[in-house]
Amino acid sequence: MVLGVINKKSKHVVTGHIYPKSKSTGLQFFDLQLSDIDNPRNCLRLTKEIERAFDAQNLTIIKKNGELKIFLLNNTMSSKRITPVSPHTFGSIHGLSLMFNNEKRPFHRLLALHCYSSFNNARLKQQEFLLNDEDLNNAVFYVENLLNISFDSHKRENVTQWLYHNPVGPGASLLQSQIISQFIYEFVEQYTENSSHMSIIDRIK
Repeated sequence: MVLGVINKKSKHVVTGHIYPKSKSTGLQFFDLQLSDIDNPRNCLRLTKEIERAFDAQNLTIIKKNGELKIFLLNNTMSSKRITPVSPHTFGSIHGLSLMFNNEKRPFHRLLALHCYSSFNNARLKQQEFLLNDEDLNNAVFYVENLLNISFDSHKRENVTQWLYHNPVGPGASLLQSQIISQFIYEFVEQYTENSSHMSIIDRIK
């Protein structure tokens, strides 16, 4: 929770997945099982509007001073009320700590993925989001701070290297598809460069 303890049956509160259900096959990389997609530690109880902003990567969650906090990335939303009747704006929750009613906490490794992906997305929209360079430059610190308690040093290094060398974020699937397609095309070009049978080459392509 961000705005205090709300009745768990409230219509204003939803359960959002940190790691999306549509991409659950990638959980193994984070030392998790497919079944962990519905693990309570892959979920956050948030008001609908905050959950939507989290999904859209307009905000993310960082760890600072030992607490999980909201980080607003899209500053154009600062003055927007979270609900029409709420006194809270998105700007007013920036830096607020998440509150929990038990000792269980979300998987920090999955929060790190969302954090890294969200900052990457924000970097592409820096002017649109009205973000300064300092906020973006702190992204590495926030990500590594989340990973520090998730793994031993070896696994943490593997995940960190994977994050920094693989496309993540909204356009990741398209980008990866383009890279793979280009690789295949270049391979076919090399394989068929000495062939005079154009019909075969065309079919392969």
